[in-house]
Amino acid sequence: MESGCVTAAVTFERGLITRVARGVIHGDLEDIVNRFPIEAHPKEDKQSSRCCRHKDRAITKYRLMAIMGHRLEDETDEAKPLAAYAHEALAREKPTVQPGMTVLGESCRNCTPAAYFVTNACQGCVARPCMSTCPKKAISRVDGQAKIDPDLCVRCGACQKVCPYHAIVKLAVPCEEACPVGAIAKGPSGHAEIDWEKCIHCGQCQLHCPFSSVLDPLQVVDVLKAMKGGKRVVAMIAPAILANFPGSVEQFYNALKALGFWDVIDVSLAADRCSGIECEEFVERVVEHHEPLMTTSCCPAYYQAVKLHAPGMYRYVSGTPSPMQFCGDMVKHANPELLTCFVGPCTAKRAEGLRRKDTIDFVVTANEMKCMLDAAEIDVAKQPTAWTGSVLFPQIATLQGTNFALGKGVAAAVVAALPAVLRDAHAHPRQSLEEHVAD
Repeated sequence: MESGCVTAAVTFERGLITRVARGVIHGDLEDIVNRFPIEAHPKEDKQSSRCCRHKDRAITKYRLMAIMGHRLEDETDEAKPLAAYAHEALAREKPTVQPGMTVLGESCRNCTPAAYFVTNACQGCVARPCMSTCPKKAISRVDGQAKIDPDLCVRCGACQKVCPYHAIVKLAVPCEEACPVGAIAKGPSGHAEIDWEKCIHCGQCQLHCPFSSVLDPLQVVDVLKAMKGGKRVVAMIAPAILANFPGSVEQFYNALKALGFWDVIDVSLAADRCSGIECEEFVERVVEHHEPLMTTSCCPAYYQAVKLHAPGMYRYVSGTPSPMQFCGDMVKHANPELLTCFVGPCTAKRAEGLRRKDTIDFVVTANEMKCMLDAAEIDVAKQPTAWTGSVLFPQIATLQGTNFALGKGVAAAVVAALPAVLRDAHAHPRQSLEEHVAD
């Protein structure tokens, strides 16, 4: 599936998130949540996606558990009702620190193991490059066509590459194929298992699973409960999400205020601060101390990938925190009692937020924010077009800060900051990187 493809599964998931959010807003989640699976799969519905509607309802129950912030692997009592999980979600003080994604085993049993097979497009050609190329002699000629012996095949793909008729296809397990670091595979139970020693929390397995069996425990309940309880929650907006909403930026910010956020901050402001400090770090490490290079990204999945899978490069990774972390620091420095909610484009930032509970209280994606606004019946396009500005930080970010998440955006921002950093270095003694981050 392509990124951004709105499938039937995505639409169904959004409906469930919206129902849960509406229950929190109206204060009746515990009273009504047990009926959600039945309402999603009524008796009159003959289009079951599983063997029967009862299986559909059981799987939907697990989806709702994850939406309310629970890991499915932690289940100890199958008879425990959704209302009990809702009660726990509404009672907890903060989202539980957890590995991240969770696998819905009940729905993850339909993918066959990855394999290559020959289709009827095989012409039984005389050259037979597939047979001569196979290193394990796993291909033979049967009834005029090539046939692969699955017991001998090592799934190297050599035969597929040389077939002149493209008659050999790979039947892949989507989550395994999408994972760039080999962190997910079918375990003894028959469903996917995530190796947390390898996982970089990029979310590709979740994006590509056609059964939506890889889920992310959400923090929608936590955010809405905090605002409903009178807590002052600050929405920190990554500019990368703005294209997901109708209307102008100002209308979107006003919609968030209408939802209950105390203030709305453009994370680009923190990106400006980040690029300045990162530029100074570059000058200190590469120009002054002659390190061969310094590498950077605003993506936490990148940092995890280098740390876990290219440790020899990790010493060259920038130590400057991400704009999300800087923004959280800015808010907490202004008022430690405020709660921060980063609104970003992907699940990797949620994993980063769970690692930084000192400054990041909540992380939601653009998709989840849309569901929250829908639950509150707030139409972004109908909000006022005038924005009075942030209460805490009314200043406007630079273009470089706004473009931080674009390809080469971080490097462009660092280069733009370089002249001022060099002038300042000649005029004033340099602070250490540690002192800058502390400031």
